Amino acid sequence: MPKVSYTYCDSCVFLAYFNGEPGRVDILDQLFEEIIADNSRKLVTSAFSIIEVAHLATEKRQGKIDPVVEQTLDDFWQNTALLEMVDFHDLLARQARGLMRTALNMGYGLKGADALHLVSAQAVGALEFYTYDDKLLERYAEIIGVTVCQPYVSQPKLPLN
Repeated sequence: MPKVSYTYCDSCVFLAYFNGEPGRVDILDQLFEEIIADNSRKLVTSAFSIIEVAHLATEKRQGKIDPVVEQTLDDFWQNTALLEMVDFHDLLARQARGLMRTALNMGYGLKGADALHLVSAQAVGALEFYTYDDKLLERYAEIIGVTVCQPYVSQPKLPLN
């Protein structure tokens, strides 16, 4: 069985996907297809992402939840061909707190959820950390020893117009 390499996804990546953000959803569709087709790669995120992706932009605008959306989200989180979850526990909480303290010492502000995602990526030995959060892109790769970048695909599909 081949060794699996992990790519960590911040919850904002999943929000971009489920909210159908232009310029992002197509890349993410292709990325998810690549990951599912490659037994040696897997996406990983914290179980905390389930909380952060509680509802979609359309539900927020309407002020009303859609049970179909909730089932779609649950089905997605359970797709083990694509994704694995990192459980939240006290050791990760302490590491996240330490990262927040390090960030403050460097003159940065770091939210608890972002710190948890960063240390979770580090804990699983992720090769890359995908995010659309500019502050994370600019500041934390060197600190956690993981490449922090926006999601991309190795062979983008050409548009068929």
